Amino acid sequence: MITFELAQKLHKAGLRRVGNIELTQFFISENTIMIWQDIMKARNTIGGLPYWKEFVPVYTLEELIDACGNNFGEFKKANNTWWANNGKEKNDGTNEMEVYGETPEEAIAKLWLALNNK
Repeated sequence: MITFELAQKLHKAGLRRVGNIELTQFFISENTIMIWQDIMKARNTIGGLPYWKEFVPVYTLEELIDACGNNFGEFKKANNTWWANNGKEKNDGTNEMEVYGETPEEAIAKLWLALNNK
């Protein structure tokens, strides 16, 4: 899973979730995740959600890979670190773009940000 901070960066950079969000998970604070249905129930109760200003999607690995589109190359784990690249090589044979993360989601999220110059 990605962190609240990284989810905020993705959201502010323009990554959007498509389709039905009824069962989608959202960060409502740094340490709290709720699904959309529960957020709407809480919002409609007495007191509502006055201190929750922003809901930030918890993007899944599949969504992050899809968001990278044809610019997604591969990802793998090496030495307890996840690595992802855009599948393109420079003239010297090294990867054109590669990023690292503690989880596969973090690595792919960072790849999306790099691909989108964010």
